[in-house]
Amino acid sequence: MRVTRRSLLGSAAALLPLGRLGRAAATDSTAAEAAGAERGSGAVRLVLWQGAWASDAPARHLTQQLEASGMTGLAGAGAAGLPILVVMPPGEAPTVPPVAAEFYHRLGEVARRTGVYLAGAARLRAEGQAAPQTEGFLIGSDGQRLLRAPKITPDVLAGFSDATAALGAPASFPVARLPFGSVGLLVGEDVFRPSHVRALCFKGAEIIVNCATEIADPALPARRDAMAAVAYCHMAYVAVATPAGASRTGLWDWTGRALAPEGAEAFTTLLEIERLREARHGGTAGSAYASTVLPPMVRDGLYGPAFAAAAAAHGMVTVPTTRAGWAEEAARRIRLQGERRTPAAQLLTSYDAVLVQSGHRTVAGVAMADRRAVIAQNIKEVLAYAEPYARRPQSKLVMFGEFAFTGAGFRTIPDSLSVALSWPGPELALLAEFAARHGVYLAAESIELDPKFPGRVFNTAFVFDAAGNLVSRHRKLQCVDLLGTFPDTTPGSIYDRYIAEYGVESLWDVIDTPLGKLAPMIAIESMFPEVEQIYALKGAEVYLQLSSEGWDTLTGARYAWDPARRQHAFEASAYFLTVNEGDDPALRDPYHVVGGSHAIDPYGRVIASLPDSHPGVLLARIDLELLAAARSDPRANLGIWDEPVVYRHAYERGLGIPNNLWAEVPAAEFPYRDLAVYKEAVRRYDATGVFIAPRTATAGNR
Repeated sequence: MRVTRRSLLGSAAALLPLGRLGRAAATDSTAAEAAGAERGSGAVRLVLWQGAWASDAPARHLTQQLEASGMTGLAGAGAAGLPILVVMPPGEAPTVPPVAAEFYHRLGEVARRTGVYLAGAARLRAEGQAAPQTEGFLIGSDGQRLLRAPKITPDVLAGFSDATAALGAPASFPVARLPFGSVGLLVGEDVFRPSHVRALCFKGAEIIVNCATEIADPALPARRDAMAAVAYCHMAYVAVATPAGASRTGLWDWTGRALAPEGAEAFTTLLEIERLREARHGGTAGSAYASTVLPPMVRDGLYGPAFAAAAAAHGMVTVPTTRAGWAEEAARRIRLQGERRTPAAQLLTSYDAVLVQSGHRTVAGVAMADRRAVIAQNIKEVLAYAEPYARRPQSKLVMFGEFAFTGAGFRTIPDSLSVALSWPGPELALLAEFAARHGVYLAAESIELDPKFPGRVFNTAFVFDAAGNLVSRHRKLQCVDLLGTFPDTTPGSIYDRYIAEYGVESLWDVIDTPLGKLAPMIAIESMFPEVEQIYALKGAEVYLQLSSEGWDTLTGARYAWDPARRQHAFEASAYFLTVNEGDDPALRDPYHVVGGSHAIDPYGRVIASLPDSHPGVLLARIDLELLAAARSDPRANLGIWDEPVVYRHAYERGLGIPNNLWAEVPAAEFPYRDLAVYKEAVRRYDATGVFIAPRTATAGNR
């Protein structure tokens, strides 16, 4: 007995679709599918399936398993004529992997007979090639192979295998543009390399398919939840199929919401790609966070040179073909990653980080002439609040949130200049003195005035060492200046001048200290994974995120922001510390923040957190021995396989926000006002096929 299109369309209606989109499909599927069939595109039935199948006999085993799974219908879909996309886990590999040409011929027969699209992965041998390789594939409903994506990362979670990988050469990241939408493939651990995802989306992917094996290790929950961040940061659907058991099979929409019930062995729902396209183009309607989307804000011209430099530094990439060879290469990479300037004898085994979630007193309503005095008083009060915790012998790091000393809300250049601090300067000297007096490292943010760039302000994270010396000054790279709401200068705005003054290395300054290699970040930078990734390439071990996330920050999607931080932690095998501002109602600050400061360990586990937005202090134990153990485990240390040669070319197309847009004097018109630059980036995305405008789009919002 074989599966036909009619039998496959019959039974999955019995499966209960969950989530916002799933409920719509369950309650109004007939009307939606009829409309989708009438317009001929923009809708597809997606089936996620965890059944086992053997790659050496796909026509027989896959047909049998699909039949045994009970997928004998999707009510109404057959009559409506909608396409069906079945996403499967990788095929079980035999001792001798099949030849690719024969495999695709047999699998094409299954797709042709059933009339469905099949997406999956299998370990295959090319004709005349000894070492097999895992490939992702997409087979059309006519049996033709539409996509073939070699796995880039080795089989890390499986403990390596006798197979090669596409690690040492630029990848093409192909995308299939189908009647219902654009589909791209990332196999296995490739989905955890942020720039692999970005490169795929730069090619126009609207549905990212990930077929992978999984293991039940401490990072599995974080790997599963990370798919919410992948979907949200890249504004795409993410569909994952892994075998039953230790699974992260699921579907996430562009808001980061999970649409499939966790643990379901099969799941089906209707995807309306037009809704995604409408959401991608909704960002040109206004200037608030809630009306913008992240991808057009990417400063690819800022990241491209950093990836190019990293690719040159890595040199020739070794690509083994055996399990033993991969294990040896992993050990070599782990040794290189562990190199440091701080002598090993000076490293602490563990210490406490003090995350101060203070309720700030905003100075936005204070007369400009009086603001510096109020800021100094705010600093003294916040330091006094932190002092009992800082003087504990085990406390070695103290962190304060973004705008902890000034509050937010500065919308003009004169307004921002009135609160800008400088180093050296009396206000920041209070922080240096506090660090020296208590023998702690201290990280804090301030609007900053740099005498080398007069008339400009930067949003800057300062890190002082335990002697009170300034050891790092990180200027925010991705800021809301792009939305026209905050006229600060970012390094990309004046890129050529900035690099001539400070060098490209200054943009990602990893500080090698007895507390580990520290990497400061500010707020929304965590939603642009390139920032974390470049830090990781430089060996970052403890990320220090100083944040001030409001209730309306990018639709308030903590269900995506928090998984993104957990993703950064396990991808880099690093601690990720986030200190957010507290919200003191008595101070009547009009900008309300969400709080929720927390600490994440190298496996992506939240180890300490403040549950709400009230002012408070969080103590988080940083265990450098745990970090060393995670990094010594090739299965846990995913970051060692990041090779910029694979994707650096994706950042050379000039798709995002250009550099040097504010190279003129700061008195000139603020270039980001009224979302003009952002809108131009959306138009560029449309023109190059990164985005596809919805049918309902008007000339005004395209």
